[in-house]
Amino acid sequence: MQKHKSRHAQKETQKGQGTSTQKLRAQRTTHQPTGNRCRLQTDADIVNLEDIDERIVSLEKTTESSKNNRKKDNLEETFKEFLAKLPEQRDMSNVSPLDVKRFLVWKDKCGKTSVHEKECKFLGKMGTQKCDCPIRMASSSVVNLVQHLIDIFHRNGFGRSYDEQAKIGNPAASNTVKQYIKCIKEEQAKAHILPRQAKPIFLSKLRRMSQFINNELKRTDLTAHEKYILARDQALFKLQFFAGDRASDVGMTMSQEMKILNDDSGLVFNHTFGKTLRGDGKCNQFVLKRCNDNLICPVQGIENYLQITKSLAITVECGYLFRPLTELGRIINEPLSYSAIYERLREYLSRLGIYEGETPHSFRAGCAIHMLMTKSAQSSDQMKRHIGWSTDMSVKYYSRETLLKDASSVADRLSKSVNSDYVESQYRSFCDWSDLHN
Repeated sequence: MQKHKSRHAQKETQKGQGTSTQKLRAQRTTHQPTGNRCRLQTDADIVNLEDIDERIVSLEKTTESSKNNRKKDNLEETFKEFLAKLPEQRDMSNVSPLDVKRFLVWKDKCGKTSVHEKECKFLGKMGTQKCDCPIRMASSSVVNLVQHLIDIFHRNGFGRSYDEQAKIGNPAASNTVKQYIKCIKEEQAKAHILPRQAKPIFLSKLRRMSQFINNELKRTDLTAHEKYILARDQALFKLQFFAGDRASDVGMTMSQEMKILNDDSGLVFNHTFGKTLRGDGKCNQFVLKRCNDNLICPVQGIENYLQITKSLAITVECGYLFRPLTELGRIINEPLSYSAIYERLREYLSRLGIYEGETPHSFRAGCAIHMLMTKSAQSSDQMKRHIGWSTDMSVKYYSRETLLKDASSVADRLSKSVNSDYVESQYRSFCDWSDLHN
């Protein structure tokens, strides 16, 4: 077994001194309540602007370095490069809605969606096929791209709307661009292109991967790094399936936010930061209990992982629970990225010969469907609270609730109703007035 290496690493409190009332008046001291260290002692006290400004810059850098902002920065640079190559030598100050549409068409070269012609035999089939039909960006990707462009123009001082008469404002928010998006959606609907959903991973594949990793961990020729990665991956995959959480959020799990239930029956997690958790008092708190099947039990998987890290003298009691390995073989206290998790998942499934295009999002879909079909969650509200969703739309999207429940039950009842004349008789009695006379 080759080494599994991820490419992604990423005052002293002043005590109040007793002074006389006369001295306080002389110095015009502001009254300071007991325990309040934020009041100025005297008018002569100096505000350290250097420390304050350094703190402000630090916070701004944290925001600017976020993945979403980096993506927008890269898109803005690409957009500017595109404008510079136009014959009219455009820049951000004189961009028209037509320029935005041209950029969107130019970005189609980055697309992966085959838009099949009506004569093509692959019409309606997902994935890339051997045909001459054009490859485009998916309509959902175009919508996201336009939203990013709107944000980019907004932060450059163009607002969020466009005046069609005066031809000023945010060109990405113009009706012309909105009409372009509508045309793209219609074109792809005619080509039978549906929004792509993650292929679910169910317990059968989780068992296969867990058994494979268990067998690998028994090998005597494993290096310490290989052993660490195997234990880490197994714990992470089990946690993600039973939590239904995003892979990127699971990769950011902090050891300190994981607690043991008093009766040792499971673990409690309290996520306060993630893709959709950005403060405002929001959090995603959920419980994982022990399973009868230790092979897939998330609690057992995490306990095994912690035992192995301890035996290898790897400290994960504080900081990120699941950590990446650098190319130099060093385990660093950084979150495990989505791309690293995807790479590991695909390798296990491929080695087992059961890879069918799954992504880390597949655990999320598998968890939702499993909860729905086994009635582990008895309502959409219970599922939302466990997984951390805020809307019923997410529940329906990931669990395929309409397909699994409503569609099949309606089809069953419809097929059993064909021998009845009740519908026609009721219609003629109450709705068909064609035989009535004045």
